[in-house]
Amino acid sequence: MSKRTLYLILAGAVLLGLIGWRFVDKRNSAQGLASMQRQRGAGGANVVLATAGPLKLISSIDSSANLESPFDVKLSPKVTGRIAQVLVREGMRVMPGELLATTDPSDVESQILQMRAAVAEARSKLAQGQMGQAGNDAGVRASLRQQQASVDAARADLDQTQQGVASKIASDAAAVADAEAKLRSAQADYDTARANQDNAQTKLDRVTSLYKQGFIAAQDVDDAKTALKAAQNASASAQQRIGSAQAARDSVLQVAEANKRKYRSDVTASNARLVQGQASLAVAGANQSQTAAYRESVAALRAGLEAAQAQLRQAEAHRGDVFLRSPIEGTVTGRFLDPGSLGNPNQPIVEVQFLKWLYVVAPVPVDQGAGVRVGMPVVVTFDGLPGRTFESTVTLLNPAADPATRQFTIQARLENPDGVLRPGMFGKLSLITREVDAKVALPREALRGDSVFVVDDQGVAHKTPVTLGFSDNANVEIASGLRAGEKVVVQSYQPLREGMKIRMAAPGASGEAASGGASGGPRGSGKAGGGRRSKGGSGDGGKGS
Repeated sequence: MSKRTLYLILAGAVLLGLIGWRFVDKRNSAQGLASMQRQRGAGGANVVLATAGPLKLISSIDSSANLESPFDVKLSPKVTGRIAQVLVREGMRVMPGELLATTDPSDVESQILQMRAAVAEARSKLAQGQMGQAGNDAGVRASLRQQQASVDAARADLDQTQQGVASKIASDAAAVADAEAKLRSAQADYDTARANQDNAQTKLDRVTSLYKQGFIAAQDVDDAKTALKAAQNASASAQQRIGSAQAARDSVLQVAEANKRKYRSDVTASNARLVQGQASLAVAGANQSQTAAYRESVAALRAGLEAAQAQLRQAEAHRGDVFLRSPIEGTVTGRFLDPGSLGNPNQPIVEVQFLKWLYVVAPVPVDQGAGVRVGMPVVVTFDGLPGRTFESTVTLLNPAADPATRQFTIQARLENPDGVLRPGMFGKLSLITREVDAKVALPREALRGDSVFVVDDQGVAHKTPVTLGFSDNANVEIASGLRAGEKVVVQSYQPLREGMKIRMAAPGASGEAASGGASGGPRGSGKAGGGRRSKGGSGDGGKGS
């Protein structure tokens, strides 16, 4: 059947219903008019009376309500696996820690074995790395010590060579100085001998001149010649000594220069050995970087071992995940999978709810929630429990309203010792906002503005002004103008006038309404005598119609 055909059938059914309702309404109106005409012909107004009396008036906010468990747990496996067994069914009571279901542990055990193998491999690699590090560290330390010793020996040899060279240079310098001193001495002797020769020549010349003049003897000339010859011989000898001294000095200078070159070569060689030793030491020191590399490698291997051990511990911890245990005391309310099914973390296996007490949750319009507070009394009834009334107080109040519905929720705790309350039950909640014990109260239908029609003992109606007090949707408090026990007209099938004779309505059509003094059900029933709760009842004296 198409949607169009279905819409046509529904429209036809609604039209037929309206036609039938209109026909029945006209027939009832005609019957009511005929009855009223018959009553007028019999004389007196046909009315329904109520007796004024004390009554508890209750103003309340009525709302639909649902029951919810305070603890609703859906248990699903932490890892995907085949379900081995489910030990509970709906309705069974469970305690905290009780085993509810298990999954196949073979996958978990396989993971544990794999992680153990990974741990063993990581431990072996770490041991090898540590051995390599130890060997490298020992080799590097030995090389450092050896090269340091070579450097120390080269430095000592250089120091010794430099000290020997300094000593030899000083000795050569002394020899050169001595040779130069001897050369100077020989030069001085030559100069003296030359001076003596010059003196002897001068004396010879003078003596010869005197001899020629006859002043002296020939012997004096001979003596002067002999003295000159001796002086010439001494001068020649002194000149020879100068040559010998110069030769000796030159020889010493050549030896000193040769020694200098040799000394310089020895120092250079010693210094080269020191530089070479220092270079080898630097190379050995550079090899220490391998130690850092080995250290980092060992640290990485150790971290790998720790990671493998952590994965092993995690895998061993997952061994307990195959057992699903109840975290709360409660009742199993759902079993969703059976043994052999594949369970995964996104699909629950069983559901457990706490049922010793429940939350009744009800929405309240924001325009009526200004006076709602925690601790206010509530009365709850459920469609599935006719005749039973549950009383509690508001325990939780959501201060934020739902922007879509313009309502906020309230919660009240209901004890459930006999287990008759079950999550998901639908009912009605009355939030009592005010209670007033009225000494005189009437149904709101009895009001004619600020007056009522009081019927005396002779059955005559008298219009009586009254002062109104608190009211709910069903009844109103009469603050003054009326006494308890007086009969008041609630309904009339024709207009009332002062002094009109009245009579009770025929059985089945009308009668005496429940009096204000009559007792009602728990917290009222809806009649005047029951103090029915009103939705959004006001505290001022509501006007009647």
